[in-house]
Amino acid sequence: RCYNDLQEATERGAYGVAILVVREVTGKVVVERSKKGPGFDYWLGDNDDDLLFSGKARLEVSGMLSGSTAQIQSRVKQKKAQIKPSDHLAPGYVAVVEFGNPTAHLEVK
Repeated sequence: RCYNDLQEATERGAYGVAILVVREVTGKVVVERSKKGPGFDYWLGDNDDDLLFSGKARLEVSGMLSGSTAQIQSRVKQKKAQIKPSDHLAPGYVAVVEFGNPTAHLEVK
């Protein structure tokens, strides 16, 4: 009951699941939250990064309370387009987390 807002709970839950999936699949961890504007949510790096911008990648996360496989794929496509303007900065990952079945879909861009 700490989030009496289903949309916010879905969004924050998706962040948590996506961060864990990215770490498990890639070994990368969240280094910092991205500022508003570049179209992605987090900067990723290696767990042992000493340099501020060493080995970073971008992560964009989207949460869905429920959705079909086609809707998940459509959201992935939409999020890939969203991060396209910042493609020159670093590799990008898109994570879509769907809680109805539950499913986490991760793609590298």
